[in-house]
Amino acid sequence: MAAGASAAFLPDNFSVEEALFALRQRLDDFSVAPDYATAAAISLLLDSAADNIAGWSLEDESHVYEVAMIAQMMLRQVYRFLTSPSCNQIAVDSLSLGLPNSVAKLGVVCWDFSAARDIIQRFASKCSPRDNVLILCEALDKHSSIRVVNSSSYFIILVDGIGKVLPLIQRHRAHNIKIAMRAVIGCVKYTIPVLDEHHGRNAIALFNAALVFSNTVQDMCKTTVDEEKEELTALLGLFALHNIQTRPHTVSLWPTCYCVFSVSHTI
Repeated sequence: MAAGASAAFLPDNFSVEEALFALRQRLDDFSVAPDYATAAAISLLLDSAADNIAGWSLEDESHVYEVAMIAQMMLRQVYRFLTSPSCNQIAVDSLSLGLPNSVAKLGVVCWDFSAARDIIQRFASKCSPRDNVLILCEALDKHSSIRVVNSSSYFIILVDGIGKVLPLIQRHRAHNIKIAMRAVIGCVKYTIPVLDEHHGRNAIALFNAALVFSNTVQDMCKTTVDEEKEELTALLGLFALHNIQTRPHTVSLWPTCYCVFSVSHTI
């Protein structure tokens, strides 16, 4: 095992065996000491793998399938750990703080999003929904530091995750809906123009994810009553007004405002 792997980073040209062995070591360490430090080491390892694999894909497109399989195997190994009897609630809570961002980054190079989505869904079902929404929104807010053109899947995975977690909040939803709407709309406004210019198909995929999210919020809004309904009505009106005033003539207007108005229409 290379020295870089022992420090939670993988060497530039790691093999499948090295990646899985290093990840297994980190997960074993975490089983013994499920604290935030060892959880952070797992996140760093996945980040390192994602960065290296993305670089390989850019350098030699003939290896795209191979590197996608490496990423998929690593994510599946994480999911098996999360669903194992040795992974208790403390462990899940510790991993949920940093892992969603790393999982989404690694999911970018997979042809199949299912492994990344399964992990995020596991956190949704086992952790506090309110905390989970904040964590996913924080990861989504990093859109300005992510290479938009090559990483649209990163945003799609997170938007999908937020849409799955949000309905699990049973009471006092308005505050969390506000946070989620701001994060998703901010991401759409930032990324859609870039994607539309370079990869129109990816722009459509991201918009579809945002549309599913807006339908989820719409369903939640139908069940709100009294003061919370009034709060959401005012909130969505402000979102709509802000998006019309700030971006009146850009390609990002139509998906952004459609997401807002599709929700506000039924309140």
